[in-house]
Amino acid sequence: MSNFDRQENPDEEAPLIAATPTSPPPREISFRSSNQHRRHFCNDDDNNTLQSELSTLMPSTLTPNYNPDMRCHESNPSGSSSAISSKKAFRLAAFLAALSVAVLACVDVVYFVGVTKHESETDVSAFQAERSAAESAKKPKSDKKKKKNHKKDDNEDKGKEDDGDDEESQVDETERDDAQDAMSQDADVTNSELADSSSSGTIKSREVQIPTPEKRCAYVVDTFEEQNQGFDRDFLRGKYKVQSADPNVFYRATALLFWQDFGTGMWGKDQNKSIVLDDLVMLNDAKYEDGTPMSPMSAWTWTTGDQHLSNFGGWMNRAKDVVFSVNDFDEAAIYDFHIDVLRVAVSIASHGFTNGLSLDQVKGSLEAFTYMYVKTCVNYVGNDSALVYELNSKTSSGVLRDFLDDVENKRSKTAQIEKFTERAQDGKRRFSRDDKTRLVDVPAEIDDKIRAAFTSTKYGASMMKMGWKVRGWDDDFFEILDIARRLGSGVGSFGVDRFYVLLKGKDELLHGEMDVDDSHVILDVKYEPTSAVSRTLDEVTSSWYAAMFQSEADRVAQAQVALTSYTDPYVGYIYIDGDSYNVRQRSPYKESLDIDSIKDHRAFDEYIEQIAIITATAHVRGTVSKSPGQFKHNIKLLLAGDRNRSRWSQLVTQIALSYREQVHLDFDCFKDYVKKNYSK
Repeated sequence: MSNFDRQENPDEEAPLIAATPTSPPPREISFRSSNQHRRHFCNDDDNNTLQSELSTLMPSTLTPNYNPDMRCHESNPSGSSSAISSKKAFRLAAFLAALSVAVLACVDVVYFVGVTKHESETDVSAFQAERSAAESAKKPKSDKKKKKNHKKDDNEDKGKEDDGDDEESQVDETERDDAQDAMSQDADVTNSELADSSSSGTIKSREVQIPTPEKRCAYVVDTFEEQNQGFDRDFLRGKYKVQSADPNVFYRATALLFWQDFGTGMWGKDQNKSIVLDDLVMLNDAKYEDGTPMSPMSAWTWTTGDQHLSNFGGWMNRAKDVVFSVNDFDEAAIYDFHIDVLRVAVSIASHGFTNGLSLDQVKGSLEAFTYMYVKTCVNYVGNDSALVYELNSKTSSGVLRDFLDDVENKRSKTAQIEKFTERAQDGKRRFSRDDKTRLVDVPAEIDDKIRAAFTSTKYGASMMKMGWKVRGWDDDFFEILDIARRLGSGVGSFGVDRFYVLLKGKDELLHGEMDVDDSHVILDVKYEPTSAVSRTLDEVTSSWYAAMFQSEADRVAQAQVALTSYTDPYVGYIYIDGDSYNVRQRSPYKESLDIDSIKDHRAFDEYIEQIAIITATAHVRGTVSKSPGQFKHNIKLLLAGDRNRSRWSQLVTQIALSYREQVHLDFDCFKDYVKKNYSK
């Protein structure tokens, strides 16, 4: 029996059975004789590691001995005479090596002394030449020529040895003079080149100057009249009455004014202080890490184009979450992100003062907004969280969380269908037409055209084909039960033609709380007039837009898909008599937060920080450029540093405060105009 099967234990009377070892038994290794090992080691380079490998596999007492003094291929490796000869040879080699080291040391010393002397002479010569050049530069050029001629005359009286030295000196002097003349000419050329480059059209970032607010009544009135052409006087009386209620309401109606002021530089143009959006982030001076200049549109992404505080609201997305986010895309555009940042910053300042905040507190709110905006964008670098992140009752805080809790708990999914529809005598649902719903009948001709547009090759072709809970086209589902015209909605879009369409199909968002037979889909079909962005783009950018978007409604539909998460699968568009209409579902949860009720500045700041998160998330989500130049990457390069962010924050704050004053002056002009022309 082997030792692994049985082990003697002196403390026990009977032998114990040992456990089977967990490690494998030692490898069996055969060894050559000493001479065989030496010969094999010297001849086979592959065995140079054999010594260490064997040492790890066997006890040290069994490790083969290797004597480094023994030579390879020695005929008699164990002979004593060979060992003595080796010792003598070693001593002789050591003596010769020591002698060589001594000789080399002497050579190094001599060389070092020579080099030091040469460097010293060179330094002195260079210093003298530099001093001579400086002294010569102080004298007129004619004196230099006289000095050269004088030296030439003196050299003629000297011997050959002196002639050589003086000729070299004369050449050096002449070369220095010529070099100085050339440097002077180079300086003139350089200055000329700088002057040429400054006038060559090369675009560089410039200092931002904030325009001074001033009255411009004719400009304001002309802008409103231009965008309201074609409406009769009675209609405009009602529309202008709504829009002239107060400065905050008026601001909601100034999308075109704002785009002209910041998109084309109209604000401050007569003061030569137009705001160039690129200059706010010094885009024309910015470069990527490899030194490549950033492109002219590096600060562009999908924007809502009309980002004031009243264009945020609560609604239910397709994940069945009640979220608070942007909800108006009529003016949405691929444009510089500042068009949204400045628009909402002015709104923050205006509502802040309305709510009783001091100037310092309003500045603090704007600082909170800009800081959180940049932080949110940068935090999305390296991940795709922006694609699905939303503020809901679980991710929000403060007054916003309380608002969303109330919407979820108090707002019923059945409220919308009960408010806008009723059962007809045939048992089917139809729209209720009364003052509460502000719904009226649609002319038969319009009714027929809308129904004709709801086919798989028209409206169906404009809808998303892939995505979260996107359904395929089903004629039975999209059968229209009723159509009604919606009156008096919106402020900026007041009077825009709008229809509600009731589908036969049932909405799963409503299932579980009401009878499935009553969970019909209500679609909002809204006419999209010429947008503010379309009115202000230059020819080149307009051509680019024309290649991307078939119509204004197509632009709006693409914007909603790009800027939202869990996107509404009913988003699309139709055409009626050549005019484009945006189509989207009317959410059963649609509420607005009362901004004017936030009087405490700390609560206001907390709310504004969340507005910044929503805005930044939408911009990152809506990036048009791809990695590594996504919008979030560019914002990190432009604004991640404290110095750049601080400069940008101060500029946004100053512009917001100044333009808020401009809005009040514009409001006074508009209110006087309405009172004078539309009061009766």
